[in-house]
Amino acid sequence: MRVIDRWLQYFESAHIPHSHSVHQRAETALQTAVAEKMPAHEFARAIVYFGDTGFGIAVVPADQFVDLAKVAPARAELLSGLQASPNWQSYFPTVNWALCRRSVTPAKCPSSWTLE
Repeated sequence: MRVIDRWLQYFESAHIPHSHSVHQRAETALQTAVAEKMPAHEFARAIVYFGDTGFGIAVVPADQFVDLAKVAPARAELLSGLQASPNWQSYFPTVNWALCRRSVTPAKCPSSWTLE
């Protein structure tokens, strides 16, 4: 089964509103926006990055760049805010917290947690 077919099947089974279109091959978000005949600033792209506290995703318009120097402090503030919240672990329902321990080097757990 193709990846796109699995995604579409998931969206349908979870009743997630979505649209799917077929267009010429595009290798960048800008090319995809052009193929979709939509303004690049209305087409989102996801940037996956790795930092001191692990992986993150920044979602920006196709015609924008990500300034990682600005993303890092915002991410640190978000993570510290989550940890200060008494129920912050509820924001990550799929994490098995029994397998996690406090660490400086992250792996598969959010923030500064890693698997034992």
